[in-house]
Amino acid sequence: MTTTHRRPNIVMILTDDHASHAISAYGSVVDRTPRIDEIGTEGWRFDNCFAINSLCSPSRASILTGTYSHINGVTTLVTPIDATQPTFISQLKAAGYRTAMIGKWHMGDGDGHNPQGFDYWDVLIEQGEYFNPNFLSEEGLRQVPGYTTDLITDMALNWVESLPGDDPWCVLIYHKSPHRPWLPDEKHADMYRDPIPLPKTFDDNYETRSSSARRAAMRMVENLNSENLKQTPPENLTYEELALWKYQRFMEDCLACVASVDDNVGRVIDWLRERGDFDDTLLMYASDQGFFLGDHGWFDKRFMYEESLRMPLMLSYPRRLAAGKAFDAIVTNVDLAQTILDAAGVEHHPRMQGASFFPDLLAGTADPRPGMYYRYWEHDDVFHKAPAHYGYRTDSHKIIYFYNDGLGRTGPCDTGIAVARTRSSSATTNGFMAGRRPGLAHNMSVTPKFARSSASRTSRSSPRSVAGFAARGTADRRHAAPASSVRPWCQRHRPLTRKTHQRGVSARPSLIGPDLSGAEGDCNLRALPRLEPSHRDFGHRCNAMFGSMGDEQGGPDAGPAAADRCPDVTHGWRGLPIVLWRRVLRRGGHSSQIRRRARARARTGCTSFSRPGSVPAA
Repeated sequence: MTTTHRRPNIVMILTDDHASHAISAYGSVVDRTPRIDEIGTEGWRFDNCFAINSLCSPSRASILTGTYSHINGVTTLVTPIDATQPTFISQLKAAGYRTAMIGKWHMGDGDGHNPQGFDYWDVLIEQGEYFNPNFLSEEGLRQVPGYTTDLITDMALNWVESLPGDDPWCVLIYHKSPHRPWLPDEKHADMYRDPIPLPKTFDDNYETRSSSARRAAMRMVENLNSENLKQTPPENLTYEELALWKYQRFMEDCLACVASVDDNVGRVIDWLRERGDFDDTLLMYASDQGFFLGDHGWFDKRFMYEESLRMPLMLSYPRRLAAGKAFDAIVTNVDLAQTILDAAGVEHHPRMQGASFFPDLLAGTADPRPGMYYRYWEHDDVFHKAPAHYGYRTDSHKIIYFYNDGLGRTGPCDTGIAVARTRSSSATTNGFMAGRRPGLAHNMSVTPKFARSSASRTSRSSPRSVAGFAARGTADRRHAAPASSVRPWCQRHRPLTRKTHQRGVSARPSLIGPDLSGAEGDCNLRALPRLEPSHRDFGHRCNAMFGSMGDEQGGPDAGPAAADRCPDVTHGWRGLPIVLWRRVLRRGGHSSQIRRRARARARTGCTSFSRPGSVPAA
């Protein structure tokens, strides 16, 4: 006997930059989100859902098309989507679904980039506004008074209410919140005035991280500006006090924005129950990626570290799926399109790359997957200076390769700053990736070819490299806190503990080993059983840096050997900024007198090294 099911209605609620560790269903210690949690209580919570490119536009394109960034073409924030390509929405519409998109589109606008395949769409322009936003629809651009999170929910529910007949429908409710500049509504503005717990890596000293990570302009104390904080910091704060003050201000507003989202998720759930549609609706909640909430002293995302990589995902469909379940196998945002189509009984498009996990949900078990591939295509954008990199994560290990090359792609407001490309052999890494997951071979084929070894460039002190570092410093200061409260630029890359960095590699693999709990572990080459011997040797030769899967401090074997330090590290031998060391070397070699003089100048603010185009001391 064949059992037939009514085709489900589909509601996907997508937020922007909502970290899973700011959701109480995931054990958050900083927030409570009872209405979002309710979806997981009535269905499934996914504990290992990851974004394949932790950036708003690329992640949204992968969700919509079921493809990786190199296939759908949306690799950065400024590469708009070709909206004519097949999506899960176009498949649903062809199968008789009514479809709508309301909220944050953020994949370009204009001919060829506006939403296609929808019966109705009404979207924010680019990032959109929190209050009185501008909406673009087929009828044109207009301003709508009100708070954006409430408006998006209103418009979505009103569209469904206007539908005639009994055809199934799919509505995408895509919120701007809690993206910066974190403007809460009046109802929630004062919810979080008590001290908010610090993440355990807030004082990360970066000693076990590559220089590619240390150069990122994502430090809360230095790069979170007054536009986002909405207040001027009190005077006479120490560096550490300023860091704590900024963290508290940031979290107050961010969590208040999340509270508004939680209320509106509750509105959707209550509305579905009132209509009698809750049991027959595939209701999903997700964010386009994770976010650093002071973790490692950072805000923003981009890096393949857990807080950025991990997406919250919960879904319910009571008519066919069990309630109160947790799914612990690895899934990605590329898998969502085919999963939705399977739930609706609609054929996949052959171009889609992901793998549906809906059969696993029906069976009530999670089929283990070998791992997931990640690639961040942007490089050295003017705001965050995050490096281009790719990597692979299994259930117990992670490898990250910072190749530091934009490949002609630019980030937002790219100023065309010349930055030296870091090169190293990538053949072994590519072979490892393709061998572990053959379908990734095409994606790896566009990875740049690097020079034979890092040692061959140790003696090549390129003027472009020095200029790049100076330009980075200028960009950092542009978004930094007031000069009175910030350390001199030559000390800018030292940690909050003011210990001098002694280690660092650039454009080298960062092998992150085996502890998923976040505690420190004995991380060494022997702890990497899943890596081929050739790749273990490659990681050793490249001075791989180790840490736990929770991205905490590395184990006792972490860090590269001093003899093989890369010339592009932020701090060079004996803790001096590498820019100073390059100048020292050009002035006559390694004499102890020159080294002592350079260190003395570093302690006094580097003023002796000022020249046109360089950054003066604070």
